[in-house]
Amino acid sequence: MGSTSRLLGFGLVAAAVLATPLLAPSQLAAQSAQQVVDDLNRDAMEAYNGLDIDKAGSMLEEALRVAYEGGVTGPSLSRTNLNLGIVYIGGLGDNDTGLSYFTQAVCIDPSVQLDPLTSTPDIQSVFQVAQQQAQSGACPAGGGAAPAAGPAQPAGPPGVAPTQPTYAQPVAPPPDQAIMHVSPAEQLAQTPLPIYVEVHPMAQAKKVFLYYKGLGMESFKRVPMYRYQGGMAYQVSCSDVWEPKLEYYIEAQSEDGRVVGVIASAAQPVQVPIVGARTQGEPALPGAPPPAACGAQECPPGVKGCEKRGKSGIEERCGGDAECQSGLECRGGSCMLLGGSGTELPDYDPMTGTFEEVEEPEIDDPSQFQPFFVQAGITVGMAYVTSGMVADRPAPDNRVFVDQFGEYVEDPISFYSSGGMLFFPEAGNETAEKLTAWVPDSDSADSISDLGGNCGGDGVFSGPGEFDFTGDPNALFPSKYCVRVKSPGFVPHVALRFGAGYFFTDRIAASVIGRLAFASGEGSFAGMLVGARGEYMLTTPKSKGLMISAFVGGTFGQIQVQPPADGNTEGAPFIKSGLMGGHVGANVRYRISKNFGFYAGPELDVQFPTLLFNVDLTLAGLEGAFGGP
Repeated sequence: MGSTSRLLGFGLVAAAVLATPLLAPSQLAAQSAQQVVDDLNRDAMEAYNGLDIDKAGSMLEEALRVAYEGGVTGPSLSRTNLNLGIVYIGGLGDNDTGLSYFTQAVCIDPSVQLDPLTSTPDIQSVFQVAQQQAQSGACPAGGGAAPAAGPAQPAGPPGVAPTQPTYAQPVAPPPDQAIMHVSPAEQLAQTPLPIYVEVHPMAQAKKVFLYYKGLGMESFKRVPMYRYQGGMAYQVSCSDVWEPKLEYYIEAQSEDGRVVGVIASAAQPVQVPIVGARTQGEPALPGAPPPAACGAQECPPGVKGCEKRGKSGIEERCGGDAECQSGLECRGGSCMLLGGSGTELPDYDPMTGTFEEVEEPEIDDPSQFQPFFVQAGITVGMAYVTSGMVADRPAPDNRVFVDQFGEYVEDPISFYSSGGMLFFPEAGNETAEKLTAWVPDSDSADSISDLGGNCGGDGVFSGPGEFDFTGDPNALFPSKYCVRVKSPGFVPHVALRFGAGYFFTDRIAASVIGRLAFASGEGSFAGMLVGARGEYMLTTPKSKGLMISAFVGGTFGQIQVQPPADGNTEGAPFIKSGLMGGHVGANVRYRISKNFGFYAGPELDVQFPTLLFNVDLTLAGLEGAFGGP
């Protein structure tokens, strides 16, 4: 017993001594000791209910003294010990001393029971341990009642030395006595069947499993039962409740998987008649109304307060309470037992008579899902490049042609006008080192011949043969260039992605998006995309937690990349694409609160008519959400 309980206990004894003179000899003469004990018990519990703990304890200690001196035994003495146990547990928080008094009470009168008006779950748990101890040999030999091991030992009957209590260690009940359960008398067909049990705390059970089998089921289905009030409960789905019967048995298992409690067995299960019309009361969980039959309630349009429940059972998917069977609610996207919690029993300490606190898992409220969202994140893109892809800008004029000596012609127009010959650098000869990152298109020519190659022409011919001093001097230069690529493959690049959208329903959203590259070349919307997309939520919307959606949309703009090139790569061009585009992908969002979270996801972009394939991977995006309840 702790120091606080000791002080309070000593206070009770002192108060009892002071209270003794109040019972004058004339009063004792006028009343039997039995009557005095009963009156003191009554007045003490009235004081206890009025939160006067010291007064209640004093009067009960006095009642115990009067009982021993007056030879009072049986139910009155048992009730006095029981009430003292209640005061110590409920008033002082001293479970050890309360357990001693409870055990005394049960040893004196095994039929003694707690008063529901002064009982609490903690008091009930300690009382159950006392009953177990009394059954396991904790009572003194010969059936006499040993005085309780409290802060002070009351005197025994005259001439008899007080007996010192000897208590056995708490013993777990046998499996067939560890579970308290009343089976349902019957149930209507296609109506959920609630089942409730209470497990003896000394059984040290960790989980309770229900095994049930209905019409058409070849074997028993195992499901975990859920903590509910002071016990464990489950509601068999209406889809498994069919005439003529439903069979079940129950097992409580310890943390290491041992069976420590049973109700029936697979060979001899409990049988609940399933009927078409009731002849007995409706089964229900403690404190809950009986569940309604699936589909039994019809709700005419416009009738307020009428809600037709769905047919989803425990742990089946749901988007709201209305999709779950009667007696269930939608939590975290799944139907769960209304008022139920986890599937593990709390650990019980028999020495203190207390249960370990169990941290309940946080249950999400889908109704708090915020439909408006804004996103921003860094994406790593991988664009596929190959030869023949269009450059974003032309090559510098002084790096297009070489002369007969293989040197760049700085001013091709003047050089050609003076009678010089112009040549394109070529791989495989002395001019190869003059190749740049630009490749003229196949409509281009030098002083010898057309270039040809895999850079598709644009129908505009150029070169010495097209040059006319009276016309366009630029006709000497190629009208289009491609980017020289070492080898086909993916080119990495980095961009900023952003967007804003709204979920019109639980599943469907529309959003506007943007993409801005950190490096780009020239041209309209160079390195920038704007667009819109539609999004479909694949998982159940949540206010917090993981959600996955898919999207498809269109864009306007360019994705530009700069691939590694052969030769002189100074000022190398970017590959251009677009200006139209389409994309598909997924959003993987995780909201740590209803208004903030993270998102990630892959996306495939296709740019056309100037073709480019690109894959974006956003790994660390931020998402803000708002606009909900």
